[in-house]
Amino acid sequence: MEDKIFGALSFRFGWIKEETITIWDQAFRVRIRTSSRKDEKPTQTQQNAYLDFKSNLASICSTVKDQVEKYIYSYQTDIQEQLGVCKIENPFSLLIAKEVLFFQNGKYAILFDTKWSEKGMAILCDANQITVGDSDIVEFEL
Repeated sequence: MEDKIFGALSFRFGWIKEETITIWDQAFRVRIRTSSRKDEKPTQTQQNAYLDFKSNLASICSTVKDQVEKYIYSYQTDIQEQLGVCKIENPFSLLIAKEVLFFQNGKYAILFDTKWSEKGMAILCDANQITVGDSDIVEFEL
């Protein structure tokens, strides 16, 4: 399907495409996905959220940088046990961006795999606030 804002999309648990984004000076190939059924095209709200994401990614990353560092350091014991790392030199190297998910309500989440846990991390964005936490913070947005 060709969407006027997202571009070429295919369906797999939502409308998806791949795109390269840069977060904290690291480039990642991520899946861009809408929380839609196959018979639903991306909504105007999702399209607007995608445009917001594209124009504000650098600002979002800058805004949450300290929160993300605190999140990572809160798992310092797990990181030491799982990775054998005594001191975290570059906390952002422990994250791998994998998906940006656009919800029907206009919120979107940048989802990360973490090198120390299967749990993952998410940055949940809406018009009023940005939240950093375990990836399950997006559970009730679907």
